[in-house]
Amino acid sequence: MFADEWSRNGIRAIESGFDTSENYRRLLMMLMGRRVRMLNSATLRQQLTSLERHVLPSGHEVIRKPQVASAHDDVATSVAGALVRAGAKRTFFGADAVWLGYDPSPSTPVAAARAAQEESNANFRWRMSNYMRSIGVPHGF
Repeated sequence: MFADEWSRNGIRAIESGFDTSENYRRLLMMLMGRRVRMLNSATLRQQLTSLERHVLPSGHEVIRKPQVASAHDDVATSVAGALVRAGAKRTFFGADAVWLGYDPSPSTPVAAARAAQEESNANFRWRMSNYMRSIGVPHGF
């Protein structure tokens, strides 16, 4: 239904070269580098600040919405994908920017991975909160 409406209006979907987690990671780099400005949307703020970083048993890090039934990330996913796509040709830092705390191949035991996940999650929320305050969004959104 929507595909027909989109094609009638000259809109086409382009598949992203990255998964959702990578789009969130790249969006954070763009936000911290002040390369993009966000819309003043309560829904977008809530979804972006509720994202969580997790270290899987394999050591791979993912960023995703909380695993509760009421959590949504559709707006955040769309915005991240669009901004990453639009800014792809002007990337200053790669996805392995260690200063953001991203390590593509951590080699830690499960217990250390859990601790790293908690620390990473706290750092991610701290950075996102600092960014939101820097653009004038009140504390607590």
